[in-house]
Amino acid sequence: MPTLSDIKRQKARYEEQFEPNHNTPWGVIVEVDSSTSPPNRPNMTWVDMYNRSNGRLAVINDTTIKTAGTPVQLGPAPKPPYLAVIGTYNDSLHPTDSTTNLGQFNTSPHAANHQYPTESNKGADAVLVYQPALQSLKITSSSGLVCRVEPLIYLIDGTRKVFPGATINLTSYVPSTSGQSRHVLVYLNKETNNLAVESGTAVSGAIPIPYPVAPINAIPSGYVKLTNGQTTISNITHIEDARGFLTGNGSISPYKATQDGQIIIAEDGEFKVRLPLTDQYGLILTNSNGQIITT
Repeated sequence: MPTLSDIKRQKARYEEQFEPNHNTPWGVIVEVDSSTSPPNRPNMTWVDMYNRSNGRLAVINDTTIKTAGTPVQLGPAPKPPYLAVIGTYNDSLHPTDSTTNLGQFNTSPHAANHQYPTESNKGADAVLVYQPALQSLKITSSSGLVCRVEPLIYLIDGTRKVFPGATINLTSYVPSTSGQSRHVLVYLNKETNNLAVESGTAVSGAIPIPYPVAPINAIPSGYVKLTNGQTTISNITHIEDARGFLTGNGSISPYKATQDGQIIIAEDGEFKVRLPLTDQYGLILTNSNGQIITT
């Protein structure tokens, strides 16, 4: 003969078949007053319920998942509010509501999905990296008219050099005449391993504003547009990338003459462009040691 417990169990199974399906509740851990837990309730966590108005709740959380911005799956709990964090909610990586800010994800390693080693071995969600994402010698606005240039490791005559990164103040290059603008080139001086500036001509209303020519000793970082009265620099409006990752300084020859008659001469262990002294007949003059005299 069935016991009372058997009858209750059968009744529950019968009623269960008419119970509608419920969506798995999930949300995102958030901070309230700089904390993810209510005061004096370390076993609870603030969660913004997904796709529900006024859905912020403090739910039971006995897991180690406490970081704000983590999507979490919720399950039933025996005490109010009858919800508890039971794990991360990885389905939130593909939400139906594209406006939801999901914050950071606690997912398993999946780097291969984003890698692009060869055309025949491209990840399913490969990241296409463009030059602005590369940080070496990248110039960005810091504050006011000060810019920051990121570090760079490079070789000069086979010697390894390290530029640690630095800031540079461009205040003195702002045109002093009303209505004028100019481009300046911020570059790394290969001889000193310090930042330097090549200033362009200040003009009124010229389009495009002329760009200065990079010096021979320059590793270009970026062009910055400066206008009379300007007090701040925008990464979007005023800065243009000048880094030549595939072209270097773009020079066909490593030596560039600034006037006719100059020659390439060895001085102090390296080649330099110099103008030789000549006599009235145009013959190059030498000193008592037979070395060419230059200016």
